[in-house]
Amino acid sequence: MKKLRFVDISGFGLSGKGAFLSLLSEFRGFKLVDYNFEFDLFRAKDGILDLKYSLVDNWSPVRSSEAIYRFKVLTNDLALNPQYNLYDLLTSSGSRYDRYFDNKFTLITNSFIDSLITDSYSGMKVLPLQDVEKHARIIKKILFRFGFKKSLFTKNYITNGKDFEAKVNGYINMLFSTIADKETHTLILNNACEPYNPMETLKMIDNSKCIIIDRDPRDIFVTSLTNGDNDDIPKDYKTFVKRFRYQREQVRDSMDDNTRVLRLRFEDLVLNYDMTVEQIMIFLELDAEDHIAKNIYFDPKKSSNNVMAWKQCEDKIAINYIERHLSEYIYLD
Repeated sequence: MKKLRFVDISGFGLSGKGAFLSLLSEFRGFKLVDYNFEFDLFRAKDGILDLKYSLVDNWSPVRSSEAIYRFKVLTNDLALNPQYNLYDLLTSSGSRYDRYFDNKFTLITNSFIDSLITDSYSGMKVLPLQDVEKHARIIKKILFRFGFKKSLFTKNYITNGKDFEAKVNGYINMLFSTIADKETHTLILNNACEPYNPMETLKMIDNSKCIIIDRDPRDIFVTSLTNGDNDDIPKDYKTFVKRFRYQREQVRDSMDDNTRVLRLRFEDLVLNYDMTVEQIMIFLELDAEDHIAKNIYFDPKKSSNNVMAWKQCEDKIAINYIERHLSEYIYLD
């Protein structure tokens, strides 16, 4: 199996990471899976970070078994790639990981899960009805009252968190080897790491780095008002400020390994293009001749309208409020 390098581009929501995804696509040997494909397997609820917590960091028979079960549910949902079945189309998450990974996501994932399980058995678990739908709860309770104790039994997993990070590393390399052609030496990931403490993810992937993008809060707020695809960002400016500040206060940049984590501003890529690109190339150990498609996927001139867009905002009260309360995050050219 080919040994790959991984570069993840992460952001905080409308912070401009898409520009950096496009930029890296211009370099020889770099491949972006899909511009709109975010690899959520680490950061998602019940994903790999939660799995590690339950199998390695804070193991217990209850948490570890439940974590395996929930990871199975998550990955089965992510894998679904419905074609013509209307019910599956309406009920699936739409992530379609099997499609992105050459219809091998389920096979490779199941192999990874099996490597974490020593054995399994049927028996009672803590809160046996917790994940059972209400109509099924009624049936199970009735059966239990009539002496059918096994109606509350479920599969319990005996887990082994030994070499967990090495197993994750092998799993990720196996997954992405299904889509890397012979010219590809570096896979560009989209939001695999979270911007708060990316090292928690990076240390599970050999030969990986992360570039984290931030942006002037005034422009993020203004963009959120006009970008209907980002309804997770508050439209009330006071709520926006509270959320923005709390998110940035959770950033643990003191834990960053500066050889593996680079934090940049979107504005610098647009306004100080040459300097920022050089900084990225040094970080990724690239040479000028590796930039074989310069300005093909990212042209700073075309993105200039996305810098200082807040100046066109008619709601001056909101802009002034953001400036006063988030002054340390304001971009100063």
